[in-house]
Amino acid sequence: MQRRAMGHDVKRLPRSVRAQFTNKPGVVKKRPSRKYRRRPKNLLAEYTRRQRQHVWLETHIWHAKRFHMTEKWGHKIPWKPTLRGERASYRASTRHCLIQDISYEVCLELRGRQELLIEGLSHMTNRETGQTFAAISCLQGTREGQTVLYHYDSYPWDAIGPVSFMWKPSEPIREKYANEATSEPRAAGDGSRPANQRQLWIWCHPACFDEVWSEILKCFQLVERGSLDKTSVENTHVNAENNKTDESKKDQIVEASEVTGNVSSAIKDKFNTDIIAINDKSNVQLLSLHGSILKFRMTGPESVAVLKETLQPINVPQDSEKSTKWWASYYQDRTNMTNYKAQCDFLETLSQCTSPSELPPHSIVAMTTRDPRMTRPERRTKVVTSETNINSNQAMNRAPISVGMSTSPLWCEEVRQRVLAEKRTDHQIHDLKADQLVRGQPLDLGGEESAVPVIVIQRPGPTKSNTGCQQLSGFDLLLPKGWAMPFWLALVYRGARCGGLSERESQAFEGRQLLFPNAYPDTGAGKACMVEKEKGLVEKYNRIPPAKRPNYTKLNVPSPFRCPWELLLRDWCERSNKIVEVNMGNDMGKNNGDNTKHRCEMSDKNVEDKLANDMGKNDVDNSNRDVSAKIFVLRSLKTLCQLQALSDPEHGVLKRNKKGEVDLDKNALLEKTLVAELNQSLVPVVLMMIQKGSPQEFGHICIPSQLDITQLEKDRAYGGPLEPACEDSMEMERLEKKKELKAKGINVKVSVDRTMKVLGEKDSVLVNNCSRDVIGFTHVGGYSLGSGNGGAMGYVSTLGLRQLLLRGPVGRLGTVVLLRCPTSLQYRFAKMSIPN
Repeated sequence: MQRRAMGHDVKRLPRSVRAQFTNKPGVVKKRPSRKYRRRPKNLLAEYTRRQRQHVWLETHIWHAKRFHMTEKWGHKIPWKPTLRGERASYRASTRHCLIQDISYEVCLELRGRQELLIEGLSHMTNRETGQTFAAISCLQGTREGQTVLYHYDSYPWDAIGPVSFMWKPSEPIREKYANEATSEPRAAGDGSRPANQRQLWIWCHPACFDEVWSEILKCFQLVERGSLDKTSVENTHVNAENNKTDESKKDQIVEASEVTGNVSSAIKDKFNTDIIAINDKSNVQLLSLHGSILKFRMTGPESVAVLKETLQPINVPQDSEKSTKWWASYYQDRTNMTNYKAQCDFLETLSQCTSPSELPPHSIVAMTTRDPRMTRPERRTKVVTSETNINSNQAMNRAPISVGMSTSPLWCEEVRQRVLAEKRTDHQIHDLKADQLVRGQPLDLGGEESAVPVIVIQRPGPTKSNTGCQQLSGFDLLLPKGWAMPFWLALVYRGARCGGLSERESQAFEGRQLLFPNAYPDTGAGKACMVEKEKGLVEKYNRIPPAKRPNYTKLNVPSPFRCPWELLLRDWCERSNKIVEVNMGNDMGKNNGDNTKHRCEMSDKNVEDKLANDMGKNDVDNSNRDVSAKIFVLRSLKTLCQLQALSDPEHGVLKRNKKGEVDLDKNALLEKTLVAELNQSLVPVVLMMIQKGSPQEFGHICIPSQLDITQLEKDRAYGGPLEPACEDSMEMERLEKKKELKAKGINVKVSVDRTMKVLGEKDSVLVNNCSRDVIGFTHVGGYSLGSGNGGAMGYVSTLGLRQLLLRGPVGRLGTVVLLRCPTSLQYRFAKMSIPN
């Protein structure tokens, strides 16, 4: 009846049956017109509704029109551009400038006495992994530090994730309870702070925010309070006279929040932005600055030129006392004015650099800049470094950064609020530009112009010998709330190319860097990311017809969609225990080589017994352990350096004894290096293909046999061995069952569950059932544009690495392993190195 008039007009139906068609449930109303939906009031209401589940970045609207968006970690994040230009993004990061909005990273602020902060945070870090919060190079606040956090006194187990931190710039504290000169701006009214008070910013990934927040509460015994208590607590450090704020100022702040479209009240609070945690006894405070401090990441050699053109310093007039702007009162102080002049001088020398890598690594430089909308060009241009200004003396650029150059009013909350309140709207800026006599000239409002405090952090990029690309250095730009779009457009109009999360992963792969949370299998966020990825890959695999998808049973791949680290360590522990039992039953009259092997395996057993005693377990039989047993990644820099020297003796640095001699006994060196480490550990490795081949994710890292090494030395073009294909015993049974059901008229879709949960229930599943011993897996792989060949990164077990290093390097190639993709039977040779 759809072709007739009765199918469209209810009145043409008989009256007896008209009622059942007129009262249809769920009748869709007519959608309002686009003109009505695009009205400003309705548009803001729609934006508010769409932000209830996921937090938007301030540049979300701009990205949503040009990028594929994804929902991750409670945020809407740009994934990759709609333009098909992966190589263009790589060229921008190595030749010009690539910018990314990483404002989804959360900033936590800690306040308290310096010794109390360092003592409390020491329970979450360890000096073996590198820098801690007590690093001397970072205490002055002139350099940014990086470390890995763990749960309370759980090192090396229960890792949380990597964080970066920066102290508020201040002179170093010589004595434990000495007074410290604070650099708080006068506009904040912070005249009488307690002695030895410091501020610390900790930048963490949103995937591990909950763990970091709860562990810091545990370390300092903090109690959470609401947003109303937050103001009262801050006022305890400030005089009553300075705490009185103007009613007009409050109205300005409220008006500015309405103008910028601040709808944070409608967003479900996932990051405790309205909660402050306090310890009344120690006076330590913790608060979340999520959304208050924005972060842009710039990569590429021309980041210097783009940043220099964008960050133009303000001109402080002589009669600044008449101005009501925040910077007028702030720069009345001679110390602040002296620091500002030093920052302007550094900005001038910045134009003489050809790359960000010429500056001191991780250096922090502050700057108060003009409104970028005033100086933004009318059309998009491409800014490059002028060859006439290049200074060949790089030693001048490497000069240490002083405390005054890193001092910024961005640390003050009241200054951040006034910066937002004094911001002019885009409509006002357009009106001012329209009234110009010469269109296109930069605006200059003098003392009435808005000024924005920013912080620039240098990133040195990868500098290790095992990386193929040495040009991934850049800057991190910190901005106050509400100023993301003006600075973003100013950078884009000067030729910077925009990237998303996909470009960030590509940069980490090119620089051979571990990206959180994908490459951290021993963290809670890494495991959750692995489970989510596995679920999506299994669903995609089951949607493909059986004839068009690989049969992983025939390929002898037990876990094609996830790296089974627990199974790998369990198999190697079982194998180690069997070798110990065999060696214990043999006679004592054996050659020296067997004694060495026995001693090496006995050391593994002793370490395991020690682990069991420490954890309060009596049963040390690894065969009875659950697949979900704990694992940890080896991050001790000293141990990784020794392992790197053993894997590549020509380029590595071995530890010398008191006589200056190097011990070349690999057994002795391995015992000294790995005796203190546990068997349930993973070691990060970097793989570079020797011949052809492009690795994939979840690939197998195997130990080559002596025959493979011999053939490779004879013929460098030798591709590698082949893995014998296995038989799928369940294939015929599934086909017969499907034929029976099809004969009955039932069409059943064939699905295969290959998740780790199923593998954990099967005791017979082994990782080391291939023709070559599997010692690890790759978590990322592909073709590297920087090195021009295939490469991968992954982890190997400690016991498997011990057996591999005992064989020694293969000539100039170093340590050689076999690499097999999960969809192929072909092994490929790759050179293995250990990053440190």
